[in-house]
Amino acid sequence: MHELSVAQSILDITVAKARAEGATRIQSIRVTIGALTTYMDESLRFYWDSITEGTPAEGSTIEFTRVEGRLLCLCCSTEFATNDPEFQCPKCGSMWTRPLAGDECFVDSIDIDRAEIEQEEAVCR
Repeated sequence: MHELSVAQSILDITVAKARAEGATRIQSIRVTIGALTTYMDESLRFYWDSITEGTPAEGSTIEFTRVEGRLLCLCCSTEFATNDPEFQCPKCGSMWTRPLAGDECFVDSIDIDRAEIEQEEAVCR
């Protein structure tokens, strides 16, 4: 269920940025999500389709770029890749780790339609 609040935050960010750019419609959104967040693409898509109704993002697509988890063991300084939520160091077995990558979640890009672009195209025809 936490994907609903994440999807709502993505929508809020997207709509605010689109309005600031003079958008009439949002076509697509690309979001970068780290493997350590445990956010599920399908759940985010499901909520996206529901919460965008009646907004400039209605009918838009949402795409995801996944970032692999990378951790640093704070006991033995080993860096390692993982998508496992247990975060256990493969060298010393410690669970005392710090994320280096894979805990991110951010809007990477937004494709929009602008009112002035549509008006310019109409004049040129």
